[in-house]
Amino acid sequence: MNKNHFELDLNQLRDPSRIFELIKVVENGRYEQVYKDRLTKTSQLVSIKVMDVTEGQGEEIKSDVNIFKKVGN
Repeated sequence: MNKNHFELDLNQLRDPSRIFELIKVVENGRYEQVYKDRLTKTSQLVSIKVMDVTEGQGEEIKSDVNIFKKVGN
């Protein structure tokens, strides 16, 4: 597995505090929040973007994912 890739069981997101330790809020916008977190198992630093998603935003989300992939490599 690539060191920049993290597999996540979405069922665990019911209690994200078991997976992530919040370090700080990086951005708090009108429709999204970005957090700097640490994975509790590995201590790896990660960024998490939480968005209010509405129907039809699929392309915007794909664009964001591609940007995060480029930054992570």
